[in-house]
Amino acid sequence: RDQHQEDIQTALTYYDEALNYQPKNAALHFDKGVLLDWNTQYEEAVAEMELAVQYQSRNPFYHRILASLQFAVKGYPPQTHMELAEQYASDDFEEDYARWKDEYMCSQKTKMINPHSYTVKAGWFKI
Repeated sequence: RDQHQEDIQTALTYYDEALNYQPKNAALHFDKGVLLDWNTQYEEAVAEMELAVQYQSRNPFYHRILASLQFAVKGYPPQTHMELAEQYASDDFEEDYARWKDEYMCSQKTKMINPHSYTVKAGWFKI
């Protein structure tokens, strides 16, 4: 357990260093937020997810995770970010989100879904 905690702290340090160079990089904020969530640093995770949404406001994954965190941590109703996730998502989003969540939270990787690479051109966002 101590090695795991040390690895998390090392990764968080790397994210902080990267964010010094790219403070508006939504993917870095998102990934750091997921790591903070895993580490039960929920308030900090919410703050990172809010920045991810701020810098990439049309990403349904970011809105979905933020909605879940805000509801769990602050008791906020998740409707606003859930509605935005649905607004920007494709018809397959629920299935893709469930697959991403299962694979991201587990070590079994079959078809990794990258929540950062969703683009309008790829058909992931609704216009």
